[in-house]
Amino acid sequence: MIDDKEAILIRYIFDLYINGKGYKAIANQLNKEGYKTKRNAFFAIPTIRTIVTNPLYAGFIRFNQVQNWTEKRRKEEKKKRKK
Repeated sequence: MIDDKEAILIRYIFDLYINGKGYKAIANQLNKEGYKTKRNAFFAIPTIRTIVTNPLYAGFIRFNQVQNWTEKRRKEEKKKRKK
């Protein structure tokens, strides 16, 4: 589902990026204008980079990112449990 309020902000971020602003400049501008992230935090450079490079926001759907999630995550914990 598309959140209209979030979509407006995402479009604004992409508009700033397309018009030549860098990640830091976008984060600074959003913070000065009073925008906050979903978790009510200030925008940071990695946050802006994640948004701009996220294929989902560009209209692409990601399939098969992780083929077998149970095997790939927390390998260290699985080793500890076996002992």
